[in-house]
Amino acid sequence: MKMLKLKIIPILIFTFLMPTISSLALNDTRSQVVDYMRKMATVEWASMEDMEYWNPKYGVMFKKDNIYKGIPYTQKQRNTDYELFLSNLENKDGVDYYKRSTGSSEYLGSDCSSAVSMAWNKVGGNFPILSTGDMIPFGYNQTLPVGSYKIDTYFSTTTKDIVNENGKEVMFSAYSKLQPADAVLIRNTNSGHVMMVSDVDHENNKVYIIDQTGANDTPTIMLAGNNGESTWRVDKEFTYDELLSKGCVPITIDALLASDKDTTSDKDATTDKDLNIPEQTLNKAV
Repeated sequence: MKMLKLKIIPILIFTFLMPTISSLALNDTRSQVVDYMRKMATVEWASMEDMEYWNPKYGVMFKKDNIYKGIPYTQKQRNTDYELFLSNLENKDGVDYYKRSTGSSEYLGSDCSSAVSMAWNKVGGNFPILSTGDMIPFGYNQTLPVGSYKIDTYFSTTTKDIVNENGKEVMFSAYSKLQPADAVLIRNTNSGHVMMVSDVDHENNKVYIIDQTGANDTPTIMLAGNNGESTWRVDKEFTYDELLSKGCVPITIDALLASDKDTTSDKDATTDKDLNIPEQTLNKAV
């Protein structure tokens, strides 16, 4: 009976400690990126006056004294990271008010691709502010494909063509390799959208995203997130089928892949000594 207990003790130690150690190492860099994206998406602020959306066709979108979540969407002054936006808020009576110009072409904000770029910049070192057209993972671009789908120059101006050329099986295999802090990209001839992966549920063919998505114009004109109080969607669910139908390709950057390799090296180097398991206990369990 004593021998049985001695054998179980180290097994339990390995079962509970090993996943924790590898998980912390694996997720550190990626968590930093996702956490930064989440901060940009959830910072609360209000405007001291009605603030017209960057595209005047939508009309007044940010109402005076309303509390909004997330850096506002714009394609004008789009290079606004969390720190810059925070420095332009002023607290009055417990509310953080935006204190810079509220003109539709002047207010500070971001769009989908600049937001992802700025989050990646936190671990990628001087990562540039890209547009979606610059995010298609050609050899000369600074993004990389997730998975083994092929990209040929004659159909790579649109991600829908890439998806169609590779087919469902290849693309589903690529989606199954997505990890938090990677992104999924949609690019048409003259426009596009990119969304950061915040979580994954590969067992059920699902991923969750955070994106700076702006305003919807159907069925009514309103901000797209948080019941009309945000231009961001946070942890929105997408199935592989939905990604496929939208023509999404999964992308990543070198810094994230390097962090995965570092994690693998750390995991391979883990020894019994690292886990602080007494040598005497291990010897008894053999």
